[in-house]
Amino acid sequence: MLRLTSIFSVILMTGASLAGCGEEDPAADESNVSEEASVEAECVAFQTEHEDDEVFAGKVDVDCGPAFHHYAAKIETRAPAAGETVRIANFNVYHLGDDQGRYKNYDTLAEMMNGWDVVSAVELMTPNSESVRHNRVVRQQAEVGQVDEKVRIIIPGYLELLKSLMKKDPSWSLVMTPIPLQEPGASHAELTGFYYRKSRVQLVESELCGEEACVASIEALQDANGLNRDQQPQIARRPFAAGFKAGTFDFSLVGVHIRFRAPESGTAPFQGVDRLTAFRLLETQIVANWIGHELRDARDKDVVWAGDFNVEFTKMSTVGTFTPGGEPREEVTYEASWNQALAGFDGAKVFVTREATSLSTSGLVSNYDHLIYSPTLTKECITEQEAHAFNFTNAETMPSYAEFLSGDGVDKYAEAFVAEQAACHTFKGGGRIKRVEPCLTADALADVKSTIMGIADKAGRGEFSVHTPLVSDHIPVLVECKLPTSDDD
Repeated sequence: MLRLTSIFSVILMTGASLAGCGEEDPAADESNVSEEASVEAECVAFQTEHEDDEVFAGKVDVDCGPAFHHYAAKIETRAPAAGETVRIANFNVYHLGDDQGRYKNYDTLAEMMNGWDVVSAVELMTPNSESVRHNRVVRQQAEVGQVDEKVRIIIPGYLELLKSLMKKDPSWSLVMTPIPLQEPGASHAELTGFYYRKSRVQLVESELCGEEACVASIEALQDANGLNRDQQPQIARRPFAAGFKAGTFDFSLVGVHIRFRAPESGTAPFQGVDRLTAFRLLETQIVANWIGHELRDARDKDVVWAGDFNVEFTKMSTVGTFTPGGEPREEVTYEASWNQALAGFDGAKVFVTREATSLSTSGLVSNYDHLIYSPTLTKECITEQEAHAFNFTNAETMPSYAEFLSGDGVDKYAEAFVAEQAACHTFKGGGRIKRVEPCLTADALADVKSTIMGIADKAGRGEFSVHTPLVSDHIPVLVECKLPTSDDD
């Protein structure tokens, strides 16, 4: 049986570009075929290749359906009782599984997420082209009976994170998009996934999908926004939705990563903001209209919308700052624009509105990550501790991570990282009988060692910039929802 491992994404991610939003390339679906096929291939292969893995073996049911992929722990759900809370979070996990995220500490991510019950994760990356080629050759060699213990299958980053979570709690599961979602002009495609603790939360039918999970279809977005079939919704990455039930609380979770770039042409109907922000708000409006449209005749109207919106509610550069004359600056908000964007989702309110959630090299900056829901419809999520950011860079918030950074933890991590890179081998050469060689040349391995050791040195000096390569350039946002005595829908 083939062995599974992670090599921390040793090679560059490549991906096809799409045409500008609003002028979608008719061949866009074709341009993503290889990446879509790679996601499908890894899902199908997982069903047999995990059998000798101590974490996954016999513990996961896999469904590689067309609407979603589901990696479900073989554990029954024990419904939490009324009065308990279910903890829902959103986390942009920063290039999880590609070259830009190659130095990520999966154990730190898993330790953080293990404090919650359902996590909407964006920036899960498709398997990169080199790992796809590597895995294809390994599988071909296995078919002709050539197996070498040095050569291992490379599992995608989203499954590496699932594995790290299952080491902490074997009930962790993952439901995710089966297709790549690529922003026009970007060099990479992304996936969206919901990691959930199956011992407390179960996957159920979503009112937004008509089944357990779905990527919003182009047709559904057109219908919700009054567009004709020949009018493409101006949206970079379509939203992903799934239904969950925790005790008496059932809800749909929507995950989005709103565009980073503006389209090359066109306008967006938002006044008083720059052009890029206007298009981000327009994309938000398109999704809000879709949610509202699908909920019109729905039995259950509980929806929690989570994401990296790339739009601030409060402009953080005006919070707690002063003019040259020493006067406090008046805080600037985009509340009016948000109200316009969310009008189609009845009663929707933005949460996490005055906390910085993205990282620069020197500190926390923009207020980009939010949770959105209707306090009237989703009463369960109005608690004493409303939605807030989880600042893992603060030692009091996550002391174990602070200890990892301040002690010799990063040094040991760097050494182990380099050792695993060096242990990676692949088949090379023509014909059926191929030779086994290291995945990285000596020079490439030296570059990797230099970079990871440099990160360790920066951690030792207490530099803030280490958080992005080791964890993410965003901090999570979360809310605790109190379970009612009976379903209120």
